[in-house]
Amino acid sequence: GHDKNSTKETGRMIRQTTKYFVDKAIEDELHYAVTERPMFHSDHEAWAILNEELEEAWIEYMSAEDIHMQMWDAIKADEHEEVLKQRDEMLKKIELAIAELVQCAAMLEKFDMRKGEEE
Repeated sequence: GHDKNSTKETGRMIRQTTKYFVDKAIEDELHYAVTERPMFHSDHEAWAILNEELEEAWIEYMSAEDIHMQMWDAIKADEHEEVLKQRDEMLKKIELAIAELVQCAAMLEKFDMRKGEEE
């Protein structure tokens, strides 16, 4: 059935609670970026910083994907302790990727704020 606590976006179900906490994480990161870091001086600078954050997220994601394959090898070899080790490592990489993506979203919001100030 339909989960009234979920929202459908781009064909995926996202729980409202999850969306709330993602939005809060982005809001917190944006607050830091605006109060503790200088505003962007140009579109080029904003793009470069966003690009750096996207690259960092991609690196963490690719590391998680590599670990995922190692985990599958351990599962096929029935090496439960190795599966648990890989699970822990993969979780760390996913958390880092999520944090980098939160920074990406905050940079996009910061970019938009800058653009709003110019208009």
